[in-house]
Amino acid sequence: MHGIDIWLNQRPKWLRVAAKRYILCGEVDIDGEKPLTDLCISEASGNFPTIELNASLSHTALTSKNTLRLCSVNSIKGVNALAPKKGLSFGDGDLCVVYGNNGSGKSGYVRLLKHSCGARNPGLLYGDVFCAQNVAKEAIIEYEINGEKKSIHWTNGIEPDLHQVDIFDTSFENVFVGKEDEVCYEPEEFLFFRELIKICEKVQSQIDQMISSNQSKKPNLPVELSNTEVGKWYSTISKNTSDAEIIKHCSFDEPMQQELNQINRRLSEKSPQKKVEELTKKGSRTKELIKLIERLNRQLSDDSCKQLEQLFNLQKGEQDAAKTVAENIFKENNLNGIGTEIWKKLWFAAKAYSEQFAYVGMDFPNTSEDAVCVLCQQPLSKDASKRFSDFESFISGEIQKSADLATRTFRDAVALIEEIPKSEEIEMILDFIEADIAVKNEIADCLCAFRHRRNLIFDETWFIEKQDQKVCISSAILSLTAINEKFEDDCKKFSLDLEKDNTEELTNRRRELQAIEWSSQHKTDIVDEILYKRKADLLQEARKLTNTQAISNKMSELADELITAAFIERFNNEVKILGANRIRVTLSKEKVSKGKILHKLRLIGAEKSSLHDILSEGEKRIISIATFLADISGRDCVSTVIFDDPISSLDQVFEEAVVQRLCTLSQERQVIVFTHRLSLLGLLNDYADKVNVSPTIIGITAEPWGKGEPDLNPVIFSNPKKRLNDLINTELPKCRKIYEENGCSEYFIKAKGLCSDFRNMIERVIEKILLGDVIERYRRAINTKGKIDKLAKITLADCNLLDELMTKYSRYEHSQPNELHLELPLPDEFMNDFTFLKDWCDEFSKRT
Repeated sequence: MHGIDIWLNQRPKWLRVAAKRYILCGEVDIDGEKPLTDLCISEASGNFPTIELNASLSHTALTSKNTLRLCSVNSIKGVNALAPKKGLSFGDGDLCVVYGNNGSGKSGYVRLLKHSCGARNPGLLYGDVFCAQNVAKEAIIEYEINGEKKSIHWTNGIEPDLHQVDIFDTSFENVFVGKEDEVCYEPEEFLFFRELIKICEKVQSQIDQMISSNQSKKPNLPVELSNTEVGKWYSTISKNTSDAEIIKHCSFDEPMQQELNQINRRLSEKSPQKKVEELTKKGSRTKELIKLIERLNRQLSDDSCKQLEQLFNLQKGEQDAAKTVAENIFKENNLNGIGTEIWKKLWFAAKAYSEQFAYVGMDFPNTSEDAVCVLCQQPLSKDASKRFSDFESFISGEIQKSADLATRTFRDAVALIEEIPKSEEIEMILDFIEADIAVKNEIADCLCAFRHRRNLIFDETWFIEKQDQKVCISSAILSLTAINEKFEDDCKKFSLDLEKDNTEELTNRRRELQAIEWSSQHKTDIVDEILYKRKADLLQEARKLTNTQAISNKMSELADELITAAFIERFNNEVKILGANRIRVTLSKEKVSKGKILHKLRLIGAEKSSLHDILSEGEKRIISIATFLADISGRDCVSTVIFDDPISSLDQVFEEAVVQRLCTLSQERQVIVFTHRLSLLGLLNDYADKVNVSPTIIGITAEPWGKGEPDLNPVIFSNPKKRLNDLINTELPKCRKIYEENGCSEYFIKAKGLCSDFRNMIERVIEKILLGDVIERYRRAINTKGKIDKLAKITLADCNLLDELMTKYSRYEHSQPNELHLELPLPDEFMNDFTFLKDWCDEFSKRT
């Protein structure tokens, strides 16, 4: 197999997988169970999976020989001005001529077929530019492939089955003549290479999409940070950048943030001296707040409160003992509460009044005979005087003195607990020292707890219930200490700023910190950029594995052996058949590009001159036709060939040569010719007879509803007998129905056309049957061989018969005097004349 197996085993592994799939299955799905794009990328990364790769091209046949022919085009919408109600059928024969005047829709059909079949230079396919409504393009195309009938609903693009249909029109003159183009013929091996190239291009396309979507999102580093250590590192990050480097250059912690903030403050400070004074004051206020909390903690700690509790309990015990004695002493008194604290207050108040105002210089209570009660100012009875004396004895007794001492001791201890500043005062201090909200909350919670415990102690609730929250000052003290240390540290640094000018040093350090802060903020972007670079590099390496140069080189190597010589030989043969030997041109291989074998036509003896500039229009046309025929005749498949006005610009000699070649070609495959020239129609009819080909002639017209409407075969080139049958079996019944259902007015309109068709039909009978096809309109040659003897069959009666019919039906074609009323034949009269002529044709053809 021309060393292909050895060459194949030297290709990339993923491509060998694709080749094996194609060899075994005849097709390749690149997105199958193991997508080829993934395998290609795996190979580029060095992680190719374990897969059996060996395969031989000699193990399988790589191509099939298809036979294809077009059947019809139906239901056309949105293509130029085409809007036929009937489909365009190409008949059952292998030569079909579609005839129509200019503007009848021929170009629309050709453009539709060029786009659906993937012809070279298809041009733009417009809709009806005069229609305001935008109609989607669609058509039903019926065809046969290897004898199997198929139908497709075409909407746009190329249909794979129809891709082998070839179309020649004016644009083909620029192929080979104007530039290099690729040869269509390919040996079996080249189909394999072609498929490999398609696979490479598809995988490459998917990789290109990945490359396109794998966009860098690397943020721009601020210009002022570019000369920092981080900035220099950032400019060099690549696929090889390590995680350790990322950690080193992208970690911005709290100490760094504090340092940056402090540097910003130092650089923004206009008067370091004032800043030192301010920081000193803030530090002092911070330390005062620390001392306050520490004092309150000592005064209101659990241990201190336990000591107060002991004093409180001692006080309570002494008071209870004094109360018991009082109750025994004063148990006969009518009033309750004698001896209580309130009562004692009343007693001491009365004593003070007596000693200071009522009975100055006299002991209290004054119980002399003329004394009165200092409270009610009533004379004292003997019992009252005794009670006063008993009360004084109780008050001045040892038990009561002990109770009073215990009470004073407890209250003196409570009085040592200093008053806690109001929340507003504390808030002002915290604002002054710039404490954050967390520290403020810690201090507020601490002082609130102290305040609550102090209140409970002062109203003695705490000694009874003991239900207040625990007070923890450690967090608050630590926070305030940190603030104070910061003030002290800042104070030292600002003091240092006073001693020397270190602005440049601070500025450089600030830029370094800002660069680290920026990189930490964009750490995710930096990691993504490194991953992007790694992926981009991997995809580029994978893309290199899809390069088709090695395949093209192998094809070029095989092309010299398998293609070029044969193609040039076919071209020279076609030039000879078409009689274009006098045009001194040669065909040579130019290059191989992505599996395409490119050739170019050159002038012999004037290689530097352009054929396009030197050759006439007719010469370029005949050379283009020769190149086109050489191009398609080397194929293994047998498919339809379409020609759009192939003899344009050709002289008489070249016209006849092309027509003969088309008729010969129709013996091998289906040939469809679109033309508006009656001369071409006549030539094709004439030469088709010579090679025993029966052409299908289809007329198309432009109707009010749109162009491209198939019509009856043009009478001037139709088979007379077949046309007569059409008139009898198809057209006349339509006329009869109009006559019977709609009357004479509408009937005469249709009948006038039927008269014209029949007159033309009589002319055709005279050409083909009476004169034996010796002379024919629109045909240059007079054919006598094997035909002129048939003229001997003509009799005078034949001449008179045809002359009468021509005279009768010519009246309806020519203008008549106004006073002459011309009656058109009725259906029965038509039937008689049609049948009569048909019978005559049958009888005349049988004469010997």
